[in-house]
Formats: sequence, C-alpha cells, structure tokens
Amino acid sequence: MDEFKRALLNVYMVLFLINFAIHIFNATLKLINLNFG
Repeated sequence: MDEFKRALLNVYMVLFLINFAIHIFNATLKLINLNFG
C-alpha cells in the first residue's frame, strides 16, 4: 500500500509539473501576441 501511495504521488507530481509548464507556455504565447499582435 505504501508503494502504491508513492507511485500515486509521483504521478500527481508529474501531472502538476505538466500543467504548470502548459500554463507558463500559454502565458508566454499571450505576451508574444500582445507585443507583436
């Protein structure tokens, strides 16, 4: 059970990092659109 919790936590962290990266990517695109649009 402890191993399962650890694996679940790893999956959650990976999803969080992916979501964070997408958020930064979208914010960067918005800034580029504001500057050059």
